[in-house]
Amino acid sequence: MSVNADLNGSIAVGLLSAPLPSRIISAITDAGGEARFVGGVVRDAVLHHDKSDHPGDIDMATTLHPDDVVRVLKGAGLRVIPTGIAHGTVTVVAPQNPPHPSPQTPGPVVELTTLREDITTDGRHAEVRFGTDWTEDARRRDFTINSMSLDHHGKLHDPFGGLADLKAGIVRFVGDAETRIREDYLRIMRFFRFYSRFGKTAPDAEAMQAITLLAEHLDRISGERMGHEMRGIMAAGHLPGLKAMMRAGVDRLIAPGGFNLDGMEALLALKGFDAPILRLGFIIAGADRQATATRLRLSRREARQLALADDAVDAGSLEGGDWQQQAWPLLRSGEQAPEDLASRYAMSAIRQSGTVDQAAYRRLNEWHLPVMPLGGDDIRERGVPAGEGIGVILRRIEAEWAASGFQLSRDDLLKKLDDILATE
Repeated sequence: MSVNADLNGSIAVGLLSAPLPSRIISAITDAGGEARFVGGVVRDAVLHHDKSDHPGDIDMATTLHPDDVVRVLKGAGLRVIPTGIAHGTVTVVAPQNPPHPSPQTPGPVVELTTLREDITTDGRHAEVRFGTDWTEDARRRDFTINSMSLDHHGKLHDPFGGLADLKAGIVRFVGDAETRIREDYLRIMRFFRFYSRFGKTAPDAEAMQAITLLAEHLDRISGERMGHEMRGIMAAGHLPGLKAMMRAGVDRLIAPGGFNLDGMEALLALKGFDAPILRLGFIIAGADRQATATRLRLSRREARQLALADDAVDAGSLEGGDWQQQAWPLLRSGEQAPEDLASRYAMSAIRQSGTVDQAAYRRLNEWHLPVMPLGGDDIRERGVPAGEGIGVILRRIEAEWAASGFQLSRDDLLKKLDDILATE
């Protein structure tokens, strides 16, 4: 049975007074239809969350047929982009904004979808038909916490108990978990992403049973979609969520050797160490990194991040008073940035001693790598022929510069260069 509940007034006002959604609601209402907020924007508003899965984006649904949506909204002076019109979805933006917001051109984007129900599914895609029944549309959504909608009167519609589950920190499927997963196997990963973000209790038993049974079908899901969900899971930094993935055997579909969570609690407690791929690299074996990068379709930059966990350093040497002299040789090639060394330090420290010196980690993250005010050209100008000899001399001078705490000036270094050449 559908349950209606009044939503916190300030939240409702915030959503309903937003200019673009207000214009959409007004146009659709005038045309005899209804439009509501749905999905993440309602869920996050209930919890007063400022962070949503798609910052700047707002999900809405409507009873109007997609063709009527396009006609009505264009007639109201809005830009309508048929991004997924075959499945009932259009992107609506204010006339002055581009299809996607950016720091240069801010503005909300509304993804507006006609109510629908599935006819057939194959585990990846669904054939749908359009409808006007809000409860039936909510029934096809993945989790109860995502099945709520907010109408233009500010009333929350909650046919499957999503509000109670959200407040209790329970993530469960709408209806039968196995059936819902077979409709789209990506829902396995989505379960762990939402559980990692909102879960406050043990994972739902029915969901875990179905996931364990069907996890092997994740090989049908594209790497891009898997990677998106995995980034969200790691960004949440939720140890129980990772443990649940291991219990269901999902970790071995990400990395052949599975996850190793030794030290992960300490890493998650480290302020500032929040890059999802770095966290993932810490819990998988070095031999699995290439397979994981390929499975999740990681970018080259992300693949390099994944490998940083293998690049161990002597953590203790970076915690003492001469840490800059110790750090500089590790970065002098220019292949890594100070923040990369900070990450290497943190992971190495946990593996070597079980703890991280927060001050040392912060120093490395904030450090601006010094540049020696003398180079190979200065040596050549003094008559030294091109070749290995220049590199040998340069490294001798670099060593003295680093030993001074990078305090020697250019004049100081030129004098040392002359002294070296005089003894050659």
